[in-house]
Amino acid sequence: MRPLLAICLSVLVLGTVQAYMWFVQSLPEGPGVQQISRPASQDHRLEIVATFDILPDAFSDESLTVLLLGQPVFRSQQPIPAGTVIRVDQLPGLVQGDNEFYVRATAPYDEQEVPRAVRVRAFRGDQVLDDITLWVRAAGEPVEGTVRLRVEPEQAQPEHEH
Repeated sequence: MRPLLAICLSVLVLGTVQAYMWFVQSLPEGPGVQQISRPASQDHRLEIVATFDILPDAFSDESLTVLLLGQPVFRSQQPIPAGTVIRVDQLPGLVQGDNEFYVRATAPYDEQEVPRAVRVRAFRGDQVLDDITLWVRAAGEPVEGTVRLRVEPEQAQPEHEH
C-alpha cells in the first residue's frame, strides 16, 4: 500500500509541474524591458596620476589600461614616470546614470612593501565629480580597481530675455 501511495504522490507532483510548464509556455510574450541609455555630454574627462613609475606588464605589454563598461578608453604600452598626469579626454560610451571604470597600472616588482597608489579624478568641465585613490594590495601586484561614476542628466539652461 505504501509503495502505491508513493507512486501516486510522485505522479501527482510531476503532473503538476508539467501542467505548470505547459501553462507558462502558453502565455503570450511580454513587451520585455528595454534599457534606454542617453549619452553624456562630451565635456567629461579623467585625470590619472600614479605615485610610482608605471611600467609595461611582462605578459601583456600594457602599462596602463582604462576601461569604461568593459570597453577600452585608454591604453598605454610606454613607461609612464611617477607624478605624470594622464588626461583622458575622450570617454566614448559614457552615459547618463551609472558608469564604471576599470583602471589597471602595472607597478615595478619590488620585494619591499612600498605603498603605491593611483589617483583617479573624474571631471565635468572644471568641476571634480569624483576623486578616488586605488592602492596596491601586495608587493609585485598591479594597482587595479573600479571607479564608479554617476553622471546626472544635464539641466536645461533657462533662456534669458534681453
